[in-house]
Amino acid sequence: GLEHLKVNAPIFSLNGNHVAYLAWDEKKICAVLDDGPCNKYDSVFEPVFSSDSKHLAYEAKRGKSYFLVLDGTESHPYGWMLLPIFSKDSSAIVSAVQSGTGTSVIVNDRKGADYESIEGNHKNHSVVSVDVEGHLRYWVTKNDGGLYAVEETLEE
Repeated sequence: GLEHLKVNAPIFSLNGNHVAYLAWDEKKICAVLDDGPCNKYDSVFEPVFSSDSKHLAYEAKRGKSYFLVLDGTESHPYGWMLLPIFSKDSSAIVSAVQSGTGTSVIVNDRKGADYESIEGNHKNHSVVSVDVEGHLRYWVTKNDGGLYAVEETLEE
């Protein structure tokens, strides 16, 4: 296990039944859920609970790879990732990522179409919105230099 030298302020699930916090030693950091075991990373960013309080997700970095971690399980590795968000009904986790061929949006670790870039305020905010009906909305730049609005529907 990781001997925690430091921990940050805890976050609680909406129903109050779960607690998560970041813990680190001199070399590694991890997101701890309910004082259970945790995966070690070089960096962990903004753990977030789903609205139904059943899931914990966060962005993590190990070496040069970024991962979307959902309930302790890592996604495929990506070149970079933006903060993940849950759909309103907690059935999907969504993030913008960079992989070998471009940038795309992932839903439950399924990669969508590649674009030149996904636009928006990248610092500490998701650039993808998910509405109550399960529509994803975001801005992209294509290879022709044009800026386009994208709307997709979450698939079950």
